[in-house]
Amino acid sequence: MLNWIKNNVWNILGFIGLSTIIAIYRKIAGISNYFDDLISLKIGYLLIIIVVVFILGVILGKKYLKSKSSKPDESKTDENKTDESKSDESKLDVIIRIDRKNPKTYPSAFLENNAGSFSIWVYIDESGKGIRKINDKNNYHRYIFAHDTNKGESNKVKGNDIFINVVSISREIKEKTSEPFWSLWITNNNGGTNDWSFDDTVEIGWHHFLLRWDKSKPRLGLLLNGEPKIELGAKDDYLQFWPNYFNKDAFIGSWTSLGVDSFINTNVTRIQGLKTFMTDEELKLELTKKPVDKNNK
Repeated sequence: MLNWIKNNVWNILGFIGLSTIIAIYRKIAGISNYFDDLISLKIGYLLIIIVVVFILGVILGKKYLKSKSSKPDESKTDENKTDESKSDESKLDVIIRIDRKNPKTYPSAFLENNAGSFSIWVYIDESGKGIRKINDKNNYHRYIFAHDTNKGESNKVKGNDIFINVVSISREIKEKTSEPFWSLWITNNNGGTNDWSFDDTVEIGWHHFLLRWDKSKPRLGLLLNGEPKIELGAKDDYLQFWPNYFNKDAFIGSWTSLGVDSFINTNVTRIQGLKTFMTDEELKLELTKKPVDKNNK
């Protein structure tokens, strides 16, 4: 019934209007009968008012229902945000095995930002295993993170056989003394290169590595378990050696997917490439997310 009235509003209004005109005419003409009493001038006005109110009610009601349906339920939105954040956290907490059979790439777009961070938890095995495994004197590079635009092969730049547009974090061995160390290495597209290192003295277990930079300062640092190991400030602009060009993906746990000798052969988790400089407060929070054991169980 309601739908019929809504679909025939103008017909009803026209009928009432015509009846009112007739009533006015009959009143002026002095014609009076039962029909005139039934549809008098006052009744016509009253019906017009009722119909107008009804039409306005329908219009305003439809607008209200439409706005209500389009407006998100704040309680559900908050629940969804909570669920999404929990889902994101659960994805971060997944333990990933990195070895020759399981190479992993990671989008490198965050490296293009003027400020950014790379955060990762790595399980460090005992000497001779996992990331600390050495097959021979020429096989000691173990890359936690690596990006370059050479596709794994060195280029001739200004007569030098080097890799270009590199950002890497790795475990290395000193050739003369065989002492292990961690290394941060960056190169630009013009052959400019620089690297820094610190000794590998960490115990067996999960360890957090954080690379963060801010070109506006400039500032560049590599932190291990929240402790600055390489911290470069404004005195020397080492970010001039930051890459100029970038591939779509970088590699996690190896130099490239074909880097058989560079795989870390261990577990990693909570991999985050951020387009912001991770603050000390954010770092403190991340350090509370340390996995329980090797398999995070």
